[in-house]
Amino acid sequence: MNIARRMLKAMLAAVVAAEGIAWFATAPRADGPEELTLPAANALQAQPAKWGGVGGCAAAACHGGEVEQPRGEYTTWISRDPHSRAYSVLFNETSLQMARQLAGGDAARSLPPHEDRRCLACHAPTGPESERSPQLVGDGVGCEACHGGASEWASTHATIDWKSLSPVEKKAKRRSLGMNDTRDLLVRTQQCVRCHVGEGEADVTHDLIAAGHPRLSFEMGTFHDQLPKHWSNESERRADRAFEAKLWALGQITAATAQYELVASRARLGDGIEFANYDCYACHHELRSSSPRPVARPGDTPGQLRPLSWYVPDGKTWGLFTSEDVTRALDTDDGRAAHALANRLPNWATEMSSAKWDRSMIEQILAERAAAPPENSSWDQATQWYLAMVALERARLDHFDAPPTGAAADGDQQVLAQLQAIKDLLNFPGGDAGHVLNSPRDFDPQAFGDAAQRLNAAIQARKASGDGP
Repeated sequence: MNIARRMLKAMLAAVVAAEGIAWFATAPRADGPEELTLPAANALQAQPAKWGGVGGCAAAACHGGEVEQPRGEYTTWISRDPHSRAYSVLFNETSLQMARQLAGGDAARSLPPHEDRRCLACHAPTGPESERSPQLVGDGVGCEACHGGASEWASTHATIDWKSLSPVEKKAKRRSLGMNDTRDLLVRTQQCVRCHVGEGEADVTHDLIAAGHPRLSFEMGTFHDQLPKHWSNESERRADRAFEAKLWALGQITAATAQYELVASRARLGDGIEFANYDCYACHHELRSSSPRPVARPGDTPGQLRPLSWYVPDGKTWGLFTSEDVTRALDTDDGRAAHALANRLPNWATEMSSAKWDRSMIEQILAERAAAPPENSSWDQATQWYLAMVALERARLDHFDAPPTGAAADGDQQVLAQLQAIKDLLNFPGGDAGHVLNSPRDFDPQAFGDAAQRLNAAIQARKASGDGP
């Protein structure tokens, strides 16, 4: 990986903290109490096949080999992947404090997090309710949470007959046996958003956020980049040079689909306004005269609820729906408008998945987005735009067989320098004793707009040098 790719990798990882992962990334793995009395909880993804748990994958002859080596997938997961600790964090002090907050501060009335269906829906998905057991729950987010219930394919997928199948035959075989084809980027992103955006009972509401749960700001490219891999990501990128661009685009579509289906689900419950549908920072900001308050945007008034813009694909690039469509979806009580909004997206996702993402297409999208950054933007909109630019630039660089030299290399360095400057504007500020705040207190839309123009100028200059956008 050349220096330009290394710099872009660092930028992508640094701007947005992986909020849905960071909360449980530091906790040691624990099995919890020996006996669990679990309430009925809806499965995150009910599978016709039974679940067996991660123990069936852990043998050295299966996936229990060396870390980050072939057949070492289980070892990598258990030692490095925060998903393996998803259940154990329900016993830490942060989780217990959240439970007390949800019970109005009364510890005696609080439901232990490891028994709360709201927590288990994502922190311990196990398939059909009849299969929930201490062993499966203790696995946290194990192999089958992504790959599907394994009873029909656990032994079959390791046989010589399986390995002799063509890619098309394997795809059909996986589908028939209930094995999710995570090699397919659309399937992969759809699996991720079930928890990291939400689905049905797997819903991080404003009550949970107010109690201390991180806001679910999911962006597929960033999360995928930060996640410890038990597969070869470099091989994927070599096999498909448009990998980073496709991952970004499919992540945008699937996250938006999940978000507006979740909005519809919340509306059907009829519990009134769900503040998780709206921009957190429109309300949660410092009351300082020098603070760039979000209400400064045209059309906004103090105290006005503003729709969450994190999961709105850029209409200037895709033309899928407008901000007015989003507002209408949130203002409709029965959820039908939100459901209709979500229904616009899956067909487009399929088209994007099968599209020819060559260098020309990537450079065209890169140039279009560079020339049209979000105006009067919120931090969410600015950050999504920046992450898109990084993903597209990484995909563009991956199309070169060798690192550019001369004027082309200079052009790349100028673009990277401007991306770094935008990253610095988007980073959350440090608080007392080096503590990083969890809101963009000092975000300045005007400064971002100026930096975006400089980035566009650098991309145009690179194009004029003969190296394309």
